[in-house]
Amino acid sequence: MAKNVILMIGDGMGWEMSRASAIQISIEAEIAQIRETSPGITNEEIAAHFQGRTLDDYYTQGKGTGTSYQNLSGYVIATTGNTYIDGNKSNSALQHNPRFQPNVFNHNTGQAEVKSGFEFDPSPARVVGFELKSENLNSTTDSIRAGFNEAPVVDANNQILGGNIPIFDLEQGGVTPWDDNYYQNRGNPTPGFNKNYIKNLYPDSAGTATGLYSGVKTYVGAVSVDVYEEAVQTAAEAAQSAGKSIGVVSSVPFNHATPGSAIAHVNHRYKYNPHSFDQKAGNNDGRISNEVDEFGHKIEPRDNIYYQMVNETKPTVVLGGGHYLTNGGTERRPDETYITKAEVKKLRRGKYGYTFIERGQNASQILADTAAQVDPEAGDRLFGLYGARHQGGNLPWRTANDDYSRTGHNLNINPANGAVSIRPPMLKSETMASFIEQEIDANPTLSELTQAALDVLGKDNDGFWLMVEGGDIDWAAHGNDMDNLLGTMKDFDESIATARTWIEQNGGDQENLLIVTADHDHYLTLNDNFPEVLANSLLIGKGGVELTLNPNPVTTAHFWGSDATVKNGWATHTTRPVPVYFQGANAEAIGQFQGSGYQAYGKNVAGVGNFIDQTHLGLAQIEVLGAPVNQTMADPSISIGWQPILILIIIVAIGFISQLKARFKS
Repeated sequence: MAKNVILMIGDGMGWEMSRASAIQISIEAEIAQIRETSPGITNEEIAAHFQGRTLDDYYTQGKGTGTSYQNLSGYVIATTGNTYIDGNKSNSALQHNPRFQPNVFNHNTGQAEVKSGFEFDPSPARVVGFELKSENLNSTTDSIRAGFNEAPVVDANNQILGGNIPIFDLEQGGVTPWDDNYYQNRGNPTPGFNKNYIKNLYPDSAGTATGLYSGVKTYVGAVSVDVYEEAVQTAAEAAQSAGKSIGVVSSVPFNHATPGSAIAHVNHRYKYNPHSFDQKAGNNDGRISNEVDEFGHKIEPRDNIYYQMVNETKPTVVLGGGHYLTNGGTERRPDETYITKAEVKKLRRGKYGYTFIERGQNASQILADTAAQVDPEAGDRLFGLYGARHQGGNLPWRTANDDYSRTGHNLNINPANGAVSIRPPMLKSETMASFIEQEIDANPTLSELTQAALDVLGKDNDGFWLMVEGGDIDWAAHGNDMDNLLGTMKDFDESIATARTWIEQNGGDQENLLIVTADHDHYLTLNDNFPEVLANSLLIGKGGVELTLNPNPVTTAHFWGSDATVKNGWATHTTRPVPVYFQGANAEAIGQFQGSGYQAYGKNVAGVGNFIDQTHLGLAQIEVLGAPVNQTMADPSISIGWQPILILIIIVAIGFISQLKARFKS
């Protein structure tokens, strides 16, 4: 069994995002080589070397080359997706009060009845947007809208047709992420192919992370609970049960969906801390539910990610964003979306047993020095809380040009009309240069966070499980922001290179299993001339930012969405399968699942092509860690529960004792 398992998740890093990054890294390596062999050469002269470069000059299918993780020996493609229950991918199988929005999760996790008559159906879900007849459209706006129609297909009696799993359709969605219908044939696709298919029933990072950690398929928003809102064992918990240390690292808030799902069990991802659900989601009738849930039950103190992390799971290492000074927060008016100022004060005092460090001067050096002193064998634990001011809780934005010039000021692009707004980043007393310099100094990079986590966890003689998330890849893609996408992809790649170096120096592939994947994809398409356009932008243009600001999909050589004439036509996830790169101890545990289906709630779910499903990665990690694999729970809708059984046992016992007494008297 592997001593250590390192799972690295590029949030939203589909095959096309990975290719864009690989092309940039390859171009930059070539530029460096040209400069080395031809001192004094101008940028214009270097740009001429890339004139006419196309995607064919790099790669158009498969694993590809350029990034550090593409050098790993193992490679498969994984289907994603969450469940679809009662006409909604965000529904659990439990009842809810429809006055509240979101419409399920204001109640304490698991404290509601199962929907009447619910029985899990492993057949493919069906929604209106899947139907080809919905493609009879009149305009681009109609096309965008129709591709997002997740209304259920119903029969003449208004009964929902189809099952509870969005099983990927190879005909409509393509046989690979690089299917020709997305590229060379997009003007004349194969009959049956539907360019809008992958927009429907797209998953989220909580439900997919749950699958990646536990092997259990669940709904959008679920944080390591199944569709019945029952906790499922994660790979992190399996590692703990084997006596290993665990850690979570993220470039976005430490209790966001991806890290949160490794260390907690709640029915909604917005339950960051005791106060954040209402702040984030609100209620349909405007009533605050901080005291009681939608059924009138007193809200449990543990029903949030932060509480469970510091009081129950207690990871050895937690490093990420979400500081109360980010997202516009100040000391006087802190932003408490992810953690309250009061809780930060408790951490500073050592209340929860963590060595606590946070954003501030010389953050990188303080992190490295602190990690060197923390010893899990002595019971030590490390919590580092970071984030750049005026960002959403994430680390400073890195751009395609390798600087941090956009730290604190995000571009927000309206996908309908391409309008751009820029958030003001500074106080009146600050200059742009001083603001950026301060924020860079106040926050480590993702690679530095990764190194610190490995320095701590590597001291555990029994081994460890570590998850590292490049979370702002997803944030950049939501903004249709190629500049920040390329920058954050490089941050993620460098963190993987850091992990690989550590592995080589600490037991190699014989003791360590490294897995690199994405939780879901976005809808990015590179045009054939992308390499030439990218090289020109970096060498003689206005830099990567012009690839984002310019609304022309031809001159920027890429577009978001299904319409090649609209630069920013889609700004969220898709169901397109994602790449998985892996290498190391017991790596065969992953490859064995190719083409296989999986079990969900006691039912067999069909496999898709030669893909694996991302739930297989959860099963593989638990297997490699030497812990029992999650057993699918019995369907509560047909369970009689433990109380009647206990009563029956007591009755039988009383009867047996009475008989003994009668015999004794006789």
